[in-house]
Amino acid sequence: TGAARERQVMEALWTWQTLDVVNPEVLKGALAASDARVRAAAARVFSHWLTRLTPAEEWHQRARDLAQDAHPRVRLEAVRLLSNVPGTDAVLAALGTYGSERDVYLDYALLVTLRERRADWLPEVQKDNKAFTENADRLLFALDAVAGGDVVPPLVHGLAQKRFDDTQAAKAIGLIAAHGNPGQIGTVTEQLCARFEKDDESAVPLWRALLDGTRQRNIQPGSGLDRVAALVAEKTGTIQYQALEAGGLWKIEALRPALAAFLKNGDSSRHLRNLSIDALRSLGGEASKTLLVELTATHPDRDTRAIAVGALVALGPVEAAQAAVPLLQSSEDNGDVQRLLDAFLKQEPSLAQLAQSLEGQTLP
Repeated sequence: TGAARERQVMEALWTWQTLDVVNPEVLKGALAASDARVRAAAARVFSHWLTRLTPAEEWHQRARDLAQDAHPRVRLEAVRLLSNVPGTDAVLAALGTYGSERDVYLDYALLVTLRERRADWLPEVQKDNKAFTENADRLLFALDAVAGGDVVPPLVHGLAQKRFDDTQAAKAIGLIAAHGNPGQIGTVTEQLCARFEKDDESAVPLWRALLDGTRQRNIQPGSGLDRVAALVAEKTGTIQYQALEAGGLWKIEALRPALAAFLKNGDSSRHLRNLSIDALRSLGGEASKTLLVELTATHPDRDTRAIAVGALVALGPVEAAQAAVPLLQSSEDNGDVQRLLDAFLKQEPSLAQLAQSLEGQTLP
């Protein structure tokens, strides 16, 4: 039968491989089999014989064609085979598998091939060769596979040219935040601030990707900080909250007057007060410590006083411990007590200060 014949061809191919004798005709027969398992096995042998097959270009074309096979297992073998086929056309053929039926194994094979052939295709992306850059999803996969500082310029350019939808842009911004320099991150900050200035709340997921990446690296944008401060002062609601969180994370000193105003304004929402306290903690310094001490003593809202104590722990453990005692003594909520204690437990030296302040005190 045909199936039995194809199995015999496969076994013959393995025999030739064992003998270390290249047999192009048997290989061609196996590559043309109707059984995908035989074609996949042949592709594996192909990768071992590649440099000994002639004429070379004819076999290179066969390797590129294999990447379009109907079966994912054959395509996986082809992707790894193409790692050793010279020329950018081989990389493009491997990338062509990205748009077909995929699984984690095929994606990993493509990732490895892209890393091994980085020197061939990344310069083409940097030159904006449309063959490599026109498919945004594929481009992001490739750049993520070799993530590093040299992938950032094409991403910044793609954002400026509006080549990405917002889902793709969030991934691109995450890569820029993870690998870019302050200037490049500043460029993205400016672009997103421009959208916020137009009250475009659809930019929030992109902003979150930027914040998450810069938080992990503890890096500050090289520009756009004045626009962030202006958003805090001029906007309300979601956009103001996002800008305020960024202001604390990036330690924008110009925010201090606005933070003080929010915390002293009885009409400020609880969420706005909480974000302002967190920003003060991030900014640090004596000015933050002084305002937090004032809040723990005078703010009319008990929850705000408790959150201020939690923020003060890192800046002034003695003052935080002293302010925590009356809150603990007046608490009727076990959860409230636990939150206060957790703040001190996260800062071990402050725990001794709390114990000292509680000495001789009576708790409910």
